[in-house]
Amino acid sequence: MSKFTIRVRRHEFNITCDKEEEDIMHAAAQLVEDKIDNIRAKSRVSDGERAAVMAALLIAFEAQKPSANSYNDSKLIGEMTQRIEDALNRTNGPLQGRAI
Repeated sequence: MSKFTIRVRRHEFNITCDKEEEDIMHAAAQLVEDKIDNIRAKSRVSDGERAAVMAALLIAFEAQKPSANSYNDSKLIGEMTQRIEDALNRTNGPLQGRAI
């Protein structure tokens, strides 16, 4: 486990996570900072807490949207599944109706 402090705006947060996740946590903190900066630059939001909540909502919204990568991953999984089924059918015949 790794213990460290990250800073978002003028607030410090003590974090404990697996060592291999430390860089991800730092990147997440930077993402929050960037979103807050972007919101403040493009809107009339001057309240830091309000900008932070809006940034959190924006990040959560973006995480919920299907991405091109998830589509590509699903497509790739479908293609791989079909190839495996084809290979099994060529080797052992169709699996339908057979006891496994």
